Amino acid sequence: MTHSSPALSRPVSNADFSQLLLDHGLSWELDGYYFLCGERITIETYKMYFSVVLSQIPAFLSRLIPILVSEQISFAVVRDEQSARTILNGLAGLAHVGKVLMIPVPKDVEKFLSLIGPVLTGFQGPVVPGKCRLAGHVYIDREVTGLKPDQPKVQVLAGKYLVLSSLKKDPKGEVLKALYLSGWFCPKRCIIKEGKALMICDAALRDMGDRLKWQAALLNRLEDIIAVPRVLELFTENGNTYLVLERVSGQSMGKVIEKVYGGKDWSMLKRQQQLRLIAAMVKILSTVEQVHLRGLLHRDLSTANFLLNQKGDLYLIDWELAFDLQRQYPLPPFGFGTPGFISPEQNLGKMPTVKEDIYGLSALMLSCFTGIKPREFLMVDNAHLKAFVLAKTEDQALAEVIARGLKADPDQRPVLSELQAVVENMPVRINA
Repeated sequence: MTHSSPALSRPVSNADFSQLLLDHGLSWELDGYYFLCGERITIETYKMYFSVVLSQIPAFLSRLIPILVSEQISFAVVRDEQSARTILNGLAGLAHVGKVLMIPVPKDVEKFLSLIGPVLTGFQGPVVPGKCRLAGHVYIDREVTGLKPDQPKVQVLAGKYLVLSSLKKDPKGEVLKALYLSGWFCPKRCIIKEGKALMICDAALRDMGDRLKWQAALLNRLEDIIAVPRVLELFTENGNTYLVLERVSGQSMGKVIEKVYGGKDWSMLKRQQQLRLIAAMVKILSTVEQVHLRGLLHRDLSTANFLLNQKGDLYLIDWELAFDLQRQYPLPPFGFGTPGFISPEQNLGKMPTVKEDIYGLSALMLSCFTGIKPREFLMVDNAHLKAFVLAKTEDQALAEVIARGLKADPDQRPVLSELQAVVENMPVRINA
């Protein structure tokens, strides 16, 4: 992607944007994610949309709002950093993506665009889905243009990947099932991860494309060390980035756990079922050990990111949050993670340490040996967690190490070898 001038981009605090309105003597009405200034903008109003990445919003508003005030144009603008993040990252749904500021469509669109032209220079924003792009990061309702909605059509990417279906629809980019049309050879099934331009864009203007490039580099580095999907290709098309991976058959660890438990408790499982879960957890810990030996952290160790195939092979997927401790890369670390598995310090954006993965592994163990999803567990305190695991498993050593692994203070968490020792000895304790 093409980066704009760093002067336009800076980290945004959690303060709201009301001071910008006060500076121009504006009053406003609060409406969901937005401040409404002037006449109410309704669903029926044909609108013009301005899409801007989070770090550029303050600079953009400081330039555009004076023009809107001078021209007496009503507008709706995101109220604060959190609302902007929710909209831009797709957390409010596809219908809201990119809509940082909205105005009623001006009577003379061409004249208005020429007026604000200098303001648009250097700013960037994600595509506003379903709207027509006018210029730069400005979009307009399709009905105004008279254009009909896009019709569904066969999608072929890079001239050789026939898209069969969408496995996961996500505003930041879909996960697609596709056929690789490789000339005279039989078509091969593959998975394509899409990174939409300027989605999940941080203050360094790194977006989903940068995350996919980092993920591809790591998969290439690890493919001869642990089981990971093989990278077939990485390419850019229409501004979006696509990572093509071999299709790995298997069930997520979450599905495996759900199927084994079937609503039962650990004590009600057959010994063979218990041993199956223990063996899977031993493989998970061993896989992460190999990752750590290479100076890497995964930082999203969840039940969704481990796949078990029928042969018993364990694949570790979704590497976009990974961090290289030796190179201290990437800086700043890519953000987010899976609720219930993400450590408190990672959630706060602190510098990564191995203890983040210990937290994720401990949450995995909680799920594996109790059948409960970590995000559904209401933990009053660490003692309550230990008592819960002990009641479910009747395994004192397991309860203690899981409780320690999920402590808020990373320094109080165990090391990986302690987790391994406890899990590897579980069959002995079951027979005792």
